[in-house]
Amino acid sequence: MTAKWPFVVSSINDCIRCPSSISLISTYRLSLPIKHHIGSDPQALIFNVDGAMCGGFGHARISGLLRNHLNITLISFSKFTGFFDASSAELLAIKEACSLFSSSPWGKSFSLIVKCDCPLVVNWLLHPSRAPFVFKHLIYECLSVCENIKCVIHSIPRTANVSADLLAKKGMHRSQDSVYVYG
Repeated sequence: MTAKWPFVVSSINDCIRCPSSISLISTYRLSLPIKHHIGSDPQALIFNVDGAMCGGFGHARISGLLRNHLNITLISFSKFTGFFDASSAELLAIKEACSLFSSSPWGKSFSLIVKCDCPLVVNWLLHPSRAPFVFKHLIYECLSVCENIKCVIHSIPRTANVSADLLAKKGMHRSQDSVYVYG
């Protein structure tokens, strides 16, 4: 069950994991300038990423869809990552997306916009000093992969990340990983 409170931008799990970040996320989300939307910048590609798991901590699967300004899918991936919590799965999805993009044919000539539906993780990547110690290693791994490319990370509502979410959830019972490069 999800409460619909107008000024709350994080989940109960986020409050429990890192209560000190909650007010920071609200300020961050309200002041975040979204400069790029699908269709607005032909030189930017958008990677929607998501993580899914069985329960709060369990089998985790990450997924992502790289699309161009015409909303055409260029890369899709769905991978089993092991046993993780939700925040770790989201961080691993961002790391995988940046890694795939940097090694793709588009990595040198386009900029990347990563869209994640976990505002807490996006906040940690933008301000690593605010992240709990247990996530610092994964955060710095993500940042090291992202520093080799022109990359911006945005937080989006869960309702705007349906395709990546479905890809991750659909793959939960699949034993094989998949990476598809189109075009």
